[in-house]
Amino acid sequence: MSNPSSGKANGSGRKVILFGASTPKGKEVAAHLKEMGLGRERLITIDEWEPQEDPEDQPPAIPPFTIEQVSSAMIAIFASSGAFAEKHWKTAADCGAKVIDLSYGLDQLPGAVIRAPSVEALLGKPNAHQSATVQIAAHSAAAAIAALLGRAQAAAPVEYSTMTVFEPVSEWGLAGICELHQQTLRLLSFEEMPKKIFGAQVAFNLLSRSVPDCKPGISEIRERVGRHVRGVMSNLAPQPAVRVMQAPVFFSHTICGYIKLSKPVPAAELQAALDVRPLKVFPNPVEQPTAVGTAGINEIALGAVERDEASDAGFWVWAVLDNVRWAAQIAAEIAAELDSALIPPQTDRN
Repeated sequence: MSNPSSGKANGSGRKVILFGASTPKGKEVAAHLKEMGLGRERLITIDEWEPQEDPEDQPPAIPPFTIEQVSSAMIAIFASSGAFAEKHWKTAADCGAKVIDLSYGLDQLPGAVIRAPSVEALLGKPNAHQSATVQIAAHSAAAAIAALLGRAQAAAPVEYSTMTVFEPVSEWGLAGICELHQQTLRLLSFEEMPKKIFGAQVAFNLLSRSVPDCKPGISEIRERVGRHVRGVMSNLAPQPAVRVMQAPVFFSHTICGYIKLSKPVPAAELQAALDVRPLKVFPNPVEQPTAVGTAGINEIALGAVERDEASDAGFWVWAVLDNVRWAAQIAAEIAAELDSALIPPQTDRN
């Protein structure tokens, strides 16, 4: 086999390979990459599947990925399951590709870095991660929390904060979406509900804890969000207390947060500090952001800031963001950074 790193100096021959291309996040990543000019001839899309013992279980007309495909990749993006990413990331890395992970399967890998480029730019963090082989697209709720707390510091130092994250079922991919859909239909028809993914009724319900067999559990998701907040925000503000609830919604993370500043400031001053892209405040109390209304929107939508009645320095914030679009956007931003760093600019030799 030819040297997998050959052609790296000539960016036109190097590809971006996307694993899990048919997942909700995979489809969105492909759309973002094409908008950024990384699609077309340079994008290879691969669905996640493993050969089965029963030939009837094979996906139709979808070939497995090969070393030859990976060897031509400059960037490998995993929008697949965590197990698939864990099994195959090293093959891509050994072939010279930079790895971007949306699966959360690699976020505790030694040397992996948590990234959210647009939030890092908002917080004034220097980009010092381009050399890392494995870069994790931050959990979208964690990216939003880091942006919130980092910008709140512009009004006054944050003393402490608590954030409750309402997790949509699309974080579990198509399987989670289908299970909520089926649970809703069967509950209304008084039929037994499927509980293979969540292990419990999610439809018309809120879950604060997972059943023992549910993986990842809510506690594991909470730990991930906290870990990703630290990765994106570093020490710009005190680490928040985080709680995660499984919500009966298909898309969009919703965050209800309390921020205690070190001193009282006007609510309008904190609101102005937060109203900086990618954060966008909707000050009209009649038109507050909702999970449905933020679908397909690039910004982190914030409701009007409300002062806590029990504390002059305490404020309630409400944030909503399209989880699938944001995860894909973060991955595409990382890919664009890596593409610029890995492909040298063309020079005129005439």
